[in-house]
Amino acid sequence: MGIMKLNTAMQVPFQPALRMAWRNALSTFFVVLSLTTSAFAQESATVVVDRNPVVVGQAFRITFEFKGANVQFNSPPKIEGLRYLSGPSTSSSTQIINGAMSSKRGYTYSAVVEQPGTLRIPAFSFKTNKGRLRSEAIALKAVPQGSKASQPPAQFEAVIETNKKKVHLGEPVRVQYRIYNRMDAVDVRNYSFPELSGVWKENVEGEDPRWENTILDGRRVQVATVRTDILYPTRTGNLEISGFNVEAQMRVSFFNTRPLNANANAVSIEVLPLPSPIPASSLGTFRKLTATWKADDKAEAKANEAINITLEFRGNGNLGLIGAPEINWPKDLEVFDPEIQDRITTDLDGQRGRRTLTYLVIPRAEGSYELSLPELSYYDHGLDRFVTLSPPPIALNVIGNEQDEGPAFGFNSKTDVTILTRDMRFIRTETDLKPRSHPFFGGPLHMALLGFPPLGLLMGWALRRRKIREGRNPTLLRRRQSRAGLKQALMQAKKGASSFDELGQAAHEFLQGQLGISRSDAGMEKYREALSGHDGKTQNEWLSLIQTLDQGRFAPGAPDVADVADRLESAAKALES
Repeated sequence: MGIMKLNTAMQVPFQPALRMAWRNALSTFFVVLSLTTSAFAQESATVVVDRNPVVVGQAFRITFEFKGANVQFNSPPKIEGLRYLSGPSTSSSTQIINGAMSSKRGYTYSAVVEQPGTLRIPAFSFKTNKGRLRSEAIALKAVPQGSKASQPPAQFEAVIETNKKKVHLGEPVRVQYRIYNRMDAVDVRNYSFPELSGVWKENVEGEDPRWENTILDGRRVQVATVRTDILYPTRTGNLEISGFNVEAQMRVSFFNTRPLNANANAVSIEVLPLPSPIPASSLGTFRKLTATWKADDKAEAKANEAINITLEFRGNGNLGLIGAPEINWPKDLEVFDPEIQDRITTDLDGQRGRRTLTYLVIPRAEGSYELSLPELSYYDHGLDRFVTLSPPPIALNVIGNEQDEGPAFGFNSKTDVTILTRDMRFIRTETDLKPRSHPFFGGPLHMALLGFPPLGLLMGWALRRRKIREGRNPTLLRRRQSRAGLKQALMQAKKGASSFDELGQAAHEFLQGQLGISRSDAGMEKYREALSGHDGKTQNEWLSLIQTLDQGRFAPGAPDVADVADRLESAAKALES
């Protein structure tokens, strides 16, 4: 309809634009048609049972499902040892996900198994409008009534799955941590993985874990692969993988949930040593490993010009563990440490790719050189034997480097240099240097400086002890603080920078601190009572001073503050003596 409206609105001058619009619309139609066809192209036939194992004589449901295809299903196929009771009940569904549409139709029967044992449901072939579809066989276990084996399998479980149970040292093992769920409304909250030792681990990067429907032992179940690792054992013996724990919650109602916990059973892998004898040049355990040894694509190398020599390993396995081999380089070649580049991918089949070691080589003399690798070998776990790598040597021809401008420099071969001790002749053995008559190290100043740190630590320790002692005795601390406050006030008063208020407050605090009188109880009567233990002169002097200081703040014609400070200083000394 949209194309028709576009066509109606177009005029003759716009014929090229009209043809372009038709072309885009037709291409879009064919793309949609191909996507729809591919969506329906995933046809399958599946046989599903509602439980496995089943109890002898107890009815269970068996369903024949067809996805993306139509089939004339008049009666169920005959299965030896199984008797159909009723059916079928049919079901059909259609899904549209991301524009892809799929349909499914199922036929469900009620059936019983009459004898205990393992009943094999064979793979059936069904004729559909998409051709013949074949289902997978199922091993259905039938147990007597009341036996422990008749208990249904776990509805929520954590499983550690490996693709091998016995490997050689360094042979890859795929480990998958999976959650199997047969319930609805399950939310996985947390999971933990094993801490492994004795292996080199590589993680397979992939999508975030999500539930996928699958058929396990003929039963429909949801499975989520939480993580996939590729392990390379580094020591022989028994490798135990345990510690995969899952915490989840199942929604029982709109407001209530029930916790679910699942701990995976431990999995053991036997790690075998490599077969003897092991070559000394073995690189490790790999599969289909090759080595390429080549130089730059230059016809001839020039002296004193850098060239690249490349050693490349390709294959399957832990290529990151391959190090640089010990190569016997000619003496006239200056060789730098190789630059290592890896292009390695990790998937469900393990690791594969290449490791490239690039040597920067500078020939210092012209001539012909043969660059050979030492003997290299590896253990091929697919062939179960050691394989030797023998790349051909590199024939390197180095010619002289002629320079058109500037002075010419010649380089001799390293084999021509035989005397090295003469390189030391430029070191002067006779100088005008004289020893110092008074060196710093070991002198008085040096020893004095060395004594400062212990002296500082000792003073700090003494101050800390004093502070701790005063903290334990509040009375002593109060006396010390009142004495310091009075001393500061007397200094300010003698300079004329203090008033009767400040001097009187310091005198009161000093007297209260020395006599142990709290501020709330202080007064002339309390002072007189506390000073009764001293001589009469000291008592009278302090009472007179307190009265003078209190009256001096308000009475006119008060005595000079400096004179009162002198009297107060004498009275304080008399009180402390």
